[in-house]
Amino acid sequence: MFSFDSAKRTLSNLTRGISSFLPSLDLVAHSGSFKPNGISLMLRTKNEEWIDLSLRSVKEFADEVVIVDASTDDTPSIIRKVASEENLNIKLVRYKEKTKSVMSNGNTYTDQSNMALENTSYKWIFKWDGDMIARTSGGFNIKKLREKILKLNGKKYYAVFIAYANLDGDLFHTSDKSFVPSKEGHLFTYSPKLKFENIGRFEVLKLPLYYKPIIIRDVYIFHLRSVKSALRLLYRRFWTDWRDTNDYQNFPTLQKYIKYKMQNDWGITEVNEAARFNLMQLCRTLIPYDNVKYGDYPELLKEQLINPKYKLIYRQENIVGRNDVGIF
Repeated sequence: MFSFDSAKRTLSNLTRGISSFLPSLDLVAHSGSFKPNGISLMLRTKNEEWIDLSLRSVKEFADEVVIVDASTDDTPSIIRKVASEENLNIKLVRYKEKTKSVMSNGNTYTDQSNMALENTSYKWIFKWDGDMIARTSGGFNIKKLREKILKLNGKKYYAVFIAYANLDGDLFHTSDKSFVPSKEGHLFTYSPKLKFENIGRFEVLKLPLYYKPIIIRDVYIFHLRSVKSALRLLYRRFWTDWRDTNDYQNFPTLQKYIKYKMQNDWGITEVNEAARFNLMQLCRTLIPYDNVKYGDYPELLKEQLINPKYKLIYRQENIVGRNDVGIF
């Protein structure tokens, strides 16, 4: 059966495939002509629960880590501590929020991304998150991904789409769509033409047609996607909706928008109760992570498995709560 969307994707991929040869033909400046061959990790951070392990996991992967931080907790001091202990090359840039929201609005978020991008020094840029933890041993050691990336044609431009093992609710659960490569090219070669743009609900990095897409389905990285406090998950649930409204006059902060939504949609007036309700909706659809089928956990996470901060509660084979919030 003919699908217009499928045909459009095929044509786009074909166009990109042909255009990717332009740098090799000297019709576009070589990707290696701007910055030395190496990897810059760029992060935007704000009150990150997993930043310690996240940074330690990339010490043999990244040549530098560029962090634009807007935290109100001790995240910056943790970053400096890890940098010192692991001898990490970290550029820590302080970003002053334009709003007092727990999470940034669309324009603020995009400003942080572009600030991080502008401060990178190497050809390859990985748009990392503070809740990502890489494997540092075994067959899919993050060092092997580095070797593959740095061996690619130095004249071409690439956008690499990577599959992550997404952990949800706690360290022992995931979703059934956990290993689909990201729709966003998190790893890409630098060009002075690149710029992040806010399109309301989402932030995008528009890549010229001569960027060649590469898909990596091997799992080098675990994303602790929703292994976070119930309150943080509530903020994240409504964050993209808030950005999409672009109504910062009525809802100048995410907190105001959440208060409106939880009362209007759920009939809940207390924020902690709304956080519990949101967590219940998320966790009841999860399945156990199968490390036999999908591979072992990163070394840096194994100690966390012994005494986890978050642990889902079962009754008669059904998820009914989590240790930090009790029974739903």
